[in-house]
Amino acid sequence: MTTQTWIEIGKMVSPIFTVALAAILAARYYEKNKRVDFSLKLSEKAVEEIYSPILVDIEKYIIQNGYYEGLSMNDVKKIDLIFSRNRHLVDSNLYNILWRYQDEIRREFEVKLLLTGEESSYSNDEKFLDEDRKFLFELIRVRDEHLKKIGFYS
Repeated sequence: MTTQTWIEIGKMVSPIFTVALAAILAARYYEKNKRVDFSLKLSEKAVEEIYSPILVDIEKYIIQNGYYEGLSMNDVKKIDLIFSRNRHLVDSNLYNILWRYQDEIRREFEVKLLLTGEESSYSNDEKFLDEDRKFLFELIRVRDEHLKKIGFYS
């Protein structure tokens, strides 16, 4: 084959190779953007449906009373309901803290029932959990992490 033939073959193959390479790169870019977009949507949903509603309730209590005492049994039940509706979006550290609080409530009920025959001496509104603010600080940290991912913080 002559040099001229190789040049002609190169002219035919080069555009095909260029188009194929561009298609492969475009497909990879699309898949990556699709994953990033899905991750951003999950973060937005987590902030809107889990973390912000819980923080709004806590902030309402702080505004009314001037300080944060902790979570009541009712608060824990409300948070658990929110978590159970969106379990796939809940941070595992927050879920573990809440689970420990629920376990503490169960143990309190069991001890009171065994000792006195009464279910509990606590009212549902009495604050006695999260006095160390571990749940509150973790909730704020996770919410801020999602907000940063979305682009609210730089």
